[in-house]
Amino acid sequence: MDCENLAQVRDYCDRRGYSTDYYILVDFSKPSGKKRFFIYDLQRGKRVMSSYCMHGSGKGNTAAQPKFSNNPGSGCTSLGRYVMIGKGGMKFKNCVRLRGLDKSNYLAEARGILIHSAGKVTRFSGEKEYIPLGTESRGCFTVSRSCVEKVMQIYKESSKRRPILIYAKYK
Repeated sequence: MDCENLAQVRDYCDRRGYSTDYYILVDFSKPSGKKRFFIYDLQRGKRVMSSYCMHGSGKGNTAAQPKFSNNPGSGCTSLGRYVMIGKGGMKFKNCVRLRGLDKSNYLAEARGILIHSAGKVTRFSGEKEYIPLGTESRGCFTVSRSCVEKVMQIYKESSKRRPILIYAKYK
């Protein structure tokens, strides 16, 4: 499946039992100072929202060069396919919990990987090439407040019937 071809994504989701309403693509190939978290409406075949997104700040990561890992305690983001499995977490009230579906991210749920917001991302306006790394993301998909609100809305609307697919890629 070409993760950027929405017709292929919709067919893949339909065959695999995922939601054919919405899909999220996170392209970590793009610098964090560019929008790289994309929400798509698969029924209409179009993007409905995009957001800046921080990657994990774990070992070896820099703002310019993300490192990826599935290891507990790594503080790194993991690549691959995910589904949304619930709202709210211990640290964040407004967030969506994730389950990894691939060898590259199967520990995501145990690691507490979320989609959540941070003020740094909400306030960021694209004035720099990269969002400075901090402790806001220890492997989570850290986006703007309005993006989390949209993610929570589509989770509420669509996930009761079928889980919403998220795909995180790098190059």
